[in-house]
Amino acid sequence: MELLNKLSINELIYLLTIILLCVWPIIKGLNSEDITFIWSPLSIVSYTYAYYVVIGPLVALSNDETSCRNIPHRDVYEYSYLGAILSLICIQIAFLIKTDSKKKKIKLEEAELPLSNSKLISISKNVFMLGLVLLFLNSGFGIVERFNFLSNNKVEDFYNGSFKNYLVLSMCFFVTSCILLLKPFLEKEKRLLFIFFFILTFSLYVNEAFRYRLVILIISTLITYHLYKKIKLNVKLVAITLIPFLGLLGVMELTRSYGMGIDLNKLEADKDVYKNSFKDTQVFLSAGYLIKNMEVKGAEFTGLEMVYTALAFPIPRAIWSGKPDGSYLINTTGKLYGKNGFGIAYLNYAEYYLSLGWFGICFFSFIFGLFLRWGWLLFLRNKNNFLVIVFYAIFSSYSFQIISRGYLPLLFVNYMFFVYPPYYLMKKYTKIL
Repeated sequence: MELLNKLSINELIYLLTIILLCVWPIIKGLNSEDITFIWSPLSIVSYTYAYYVVIGPLVALSNDETSCRNIPHRDVYEYSYLGAILSLICIQIAFLIKTDSKKKKIKLEEAELPLSNSKLISISKNVFMLGLVLLFLNSGFGIVERFNFLSNNKVEDFYNGSFKNYLVLSMCFFVTSCILLLKPFLEKEKRLLFIFFFILTFSLYVNEAFRYRLVILIISTLITYHLYKKIKLNVKLVAITLIPFLGLLGVMELTRSYGMGIDLNKLEADKDVYKNSFKDTQVFLSAGYLIKNMEVKGAEFTGLEMVYTALAFPIPRAIWSGKPDGSYLINTTGKLYGKNGFGIAYLNYAEYYLSLGWFGICFFSFIFGLFLRWGWLLFLRNKNNFLVIVFYAIFSSYSFQIISRGYLPLLFVNYMFFVYPPYYLMKKYTKIL
């Protein structure tokens, strides 16, 4: 009750609206006769918004930690709540649009081309080796240090050319490799190989200290497990997975160094790791700060610059030296935060606002909802196909990253390394059109 007293009437109304928007897809999924609906994109979106827009900001408010980069942000809650409400509503409207029921569907016998476990294992090994070789080309023998999240040694990259970022992003392939092995693992084949790949991938991602990769790995594993087994939500399994995982996120917040793993010597006894597991939700504050202050601070709306920058982003500068540099967000951050703005991130709807104002939030959120619907319908038409399950699990898990980091060019590139590999495999080994 004391916490609610810290909210204004408007903020409380907005907060309750967001909670209702988040809760109804989850309740609908839990009550559905089709057990897969609890894992629909709307559910994943709801969980993500609940974390970033509901729980995190309330934790910050309860601890009087509503400043960002030593700038008070308490007055931006209302603006960020409004952005979240508009975004959620438009995502849900787009996702729920009815399509032509007469549209030709793929017959199960055409789409269902089950691969043997031996074939899945072979593909998984090939994908893992591809990622490993590309990462080796970047890091050389320093790659060994990258897989040890307790080493605290900075790896000097072997390669620093124009293709460096693409070589580093090859580590995203490991998610596909791990998830492909889940079916053989559940059927008691090559269990040690799955454990080995999973531990290596988990350790690498902890070392790199980018938490979103860990989230995608964990969530896509849980989704694949439930959809393949065709079982209801296993609350106990989810709890014993996510509760310790939240603790790990808190530890990483207190002890991480990018590319150097975690230094447990930095872990102070008086620090609450679970409270710090919500530090990443400061993007809620920065999103509201951008919406409230960008015009006041002299920043300008950027139109569709984020779109054509994203389309150009995958092209190496060695090939196109004059391609857009993506500075539109950096320049805005500079005007908002000055020299203290380095590394500031925003929720997706802040970038949409920067593009076209309140209309931008509605328009791009609607497009996002259509995109999620495309992936969901593809899965529903072929939900007995394990490769489709693998694609969908990674696809829907990646929506977490799309929401939590409003920088479309980087999201597009990461999408190509996370989601395109399982999509390619799905297209190659099935007759899905």
